Amino acid sequence: MKRALFLLLLLAAPLRAEPGKLVIGLTPLGDSPSGVVCRLSWTFTIPSDVPSGVPLVIQGSISQAGTVLKRYRYSVDLEHPGGMTSIQTFPPGEIEIEARLVIPLEENAPVIEAKASAKFPIALTGKTYLANESEGSEAILAEGVAAESSGSVKILPPPRDVAP
Repeated sequence: MKRALFLLLLLAAPLRAEPGKLVIGLTPLGDSPSGVVCRLSWTFTIPSDVPSGVPLVIQGSISQAGTVLKRYRYSVDLEHPGGMTSIQTFPPGEIEIEARLVIPLEENAPVIEAKASAKFPIALTGKTYLANESEGSEAILAEGVAAESSGSVKILPPPRDVAP
């Protein structure tokens, strides 16, 4: 019953975002073969009217010169609310990042708790980015680490002279 009442209240006012609740930050970390590696951060406050245990996501897009480079959607860790980070690689130039803090109750009509947009200039830093293993798989992918030799695994067909 409480959940049904909460859903009705949320659907009655689907856009309750207030300016300043969600802040986007970007810190260049170094250069990789595919661009500039940056730490993207979102700082936010969870509104007091959101019941505990309700899932939240940060979703949005990253665009450059009117073209969307990436779309993203990250689940908010409710045990550590207040901020999130991601490591991404961007080509040099100005990028625009749009983000929304959303309660994903329904795919067609999610409840937007906060939204923000920011533009950042991306320029080569002149230093090579080296991933720290504590930063996770995103950092390793951003570094551009690949297998040291190609063709190290070869799949051979079975011999044809074996009787069925």
